[in-house]
Amino acid sequence: LEPTMIQGFTPTGITGAHADYVAQGAAGRGDRALPVENGAVEAIEPPGTERSIQEISLDGGSNGAVFQIATGWTVQKAEGNVQVGRDLLWTGDFEDRLVGRNTLPAAPLWNFYGYDKRVSQRSAYAGRAGARLQRNSGSELEAVLTPMHRFLLSSAKEYTILGKYRTSIQPGGGPESLPTVQISWYGDTKGASGTRDQERLALSDSWTSFQWGLSRPPQAVAAGLYFRLGRGAFGQSWVDLDNVKVVEWYGPPDGRSRDSDHVLVRGEARLRMSKRVLPGSVEQSQPPLTPVP
Repeated sequence: LEPTMIQGFTPTGITGAHADYVAQGAAGRGDRALPVENGAVEAIEPPGTERSIQEISLDGGSNGAVFQIATGWTVQKAEGNVQVGRDLLWTGDFEDRLVGRNTLPAAPLWNFYGYDKRVSQRSAYAGRAGARLQRNSGSELEAVLTPMHRFLLSSAKEYTILGKYRTSIQPGGGPESLPTVQISWYGDTKGASGTRDQERLALSDSWTSFQWGLSRPPQAVAAGLYFRLGRGAFGQSWVDLDNVKVVEWYGPPDGRSRDSDHVLVRGEARLRMSKRVLPGSVEQSQPPLTPVP
């Protein structure tokens, strides 16, 4: 099975991390674990497929730490306060991994319309692309960056928004000049939001991590993510964004959440990880779990 993305109403092939994401999601929806390698799913498991097992000890501290699960790996079981989940915002690295395009256009599935936001390598924390919002002191309206579509939610109750940012904003512009992360909760797939949560990001001229945990209102069936930037006190202000994630936490690993790509660990924990390995596969050096920076 080869992953595709619907871009401009047209199915388009994808590569790299985006292909891995779609492949892992497809493999996790079956009634058994399927091998996933190099952005593709083996729908019929070949004879001789083996299972690789690793036991991992982690300490997420009292605030909790998020780890990314490498492609093909699943959490079989865990001891301690552990939750598994899936990133709803799978193009939050702003990279263009569509097959057949060699230029660097706006990132797929994001709304970059308008002169006040753009995607470029200069705004990247990692890779070839990052997003920038910018405002002049004379601007009346906010710059707003949002994905093209709302996220459809499951019955999960906990979510985490995290990513990297840096800003040039000068002090003295007031709280409204600080970059803001907003989640709007919707009771339907269209229409106005019912409630919203906002978090202001502190001034930082170097790359800084943000991590924000929040709970889904009971009536919400969809959510929207918005980055907002008001005008500064003088001159031009901007904020760069990269590696943005919106992780929906399913709960403790139960063997059925095979599409999970992230783990939330609070305190000390021990995890049992497994992966289906195809016959003749070259052993990969990538560890099963890596901390989200």
